[in-house]
Amino acid sequence: MLAPSLTAREASVFELLGLGYDNRSIARMLSISERTAKRHITAILAKLRLESRLQAGLTAMLVSLTTQTDLARQTRA
Repeated sequence: MLAPSLTAREASVFELLGLGYDNRSIARMLSISERTAKRHITAILAKLRLESRLQAGLTAMLVSLTTQTDLARQTRA
């Protein structure tokens, strides 16, 4: 997966996209401007080769679910 190529801030924005946050809410949560949030989203789309914020949000949800599943498996092992 290309997610490791994201910066720490982009990863935070990516996670919030997966939770359904809009640009204004992302900006508030991370104490950045809406314009900066939009720039991070644009960078995420380019790095992950996605075409829309919907794709980014759905991808973030899948990454989150996969990570949680992997952690649960490791805990049981």
